[in-house]
Amino acid sequence: MKSLRDKNSQTTSDHKTGFEPWAGENPRVLILGSLPSDRSIQEQSYYANITHNSFWKIMDSLFSRKPGEDNRSFITRQGIAMWDVIHSAERKGSMDADIKNEHFNDIPSFIAAHPSLRCIAINGKKALATFQKVCSGTAIPCPILTMPSTSNAFASMPFEKKLEEWKRILEFLDEKA
Repeated sequence: MKSLRDKNSQTTSDHKTGFEPWAGENPRVLILGSLPSDRSIQEQSYYANITHNSFWKIMDSLFSRKPGEDNRSFITRQGIAMWDVIHSAERKGSMDADIKNEHFNDIPSFIAAHPSLRCIAINGKKALATFQKVCSGTAIPCPILTMPSTSNAFASMPFEKKLEEWKRILEFLDEKA
């Protein structure tokens, strides 16, 4: 028989809270996801479940990683900032479709505080729908790219096609752009 404490900890385990943004100096691209997976929350790192998400495989295909470089240093060195549109929510498991009672991050303030941004790349449909809700009525000073989800839950698009789509961010990272 479960104690009241066990029951309460089960209930609170469905409450998920994301991370602070990863942003180096003068980021040129902001990648927005929805809400970190359970594994990412456990490891305190974006897209930590590499068997169920191809984000880091795509980034490693686009950029050269220094030996032993951690994900945060690697991505911010490229001029990329990362964050999620959802700050916290109720969700059983890690599927975006199960997100309920979400609270949003202040994306408009982040964008305003980073005038170096040249584009916003949105990772997947849930992130896009939430971004549109959060930023409704806000003037966004740069292009918004809708990217295919890197999640393996979006398996109808092969990796090679996802990689081709994600290459679109490269033009905004070019120092000359």
